[in-house]
Amino acid sequence: FICTSANLCRLRIFIFSAGRTGTEKGDAALAFGDTFKALSDPTRREILNLLKDGPMTAGEIVSHFSMTGATISHHLSILQQAGIIDGEKKGKYIYYSLNTTVMDDILRWILQLKGENSDEK
Repeated sequence: FICTSANLCRLRIFIFSAGRTGTEKGDAALAFGDTFKALSDPTRREILNLLKDGPMTAGEIVSHFSMTGATISHHLSILQQAGIIDGEKKGKYIYYSLNTTVMDDILRWILQLKGENSDEK
């Protein structure tokens, strides 16, 4: 899933999604808002493309970009806060991996908007 429309990225969704924390619909709206905001940046989308092949350390991710480690660290932090990636410390390194649960929630919501049952796909 790639956010291609600025309007879609700014969209506030007022539904409660099963995979979200919080008890109010507004909490879920903020969670989806964080997700769309995180997906709106091309660098973060490229990081997700890298992680689709498996977990990577921050150093491995940085090697694919011409930016500082601090900048990539900031992008990783935003992706983690949005719940799109997870970080697991192994020894002295943190391995980042995709958390597809959030994407599944978004896709399920989009399919519901289209009137399609996500279980049929």
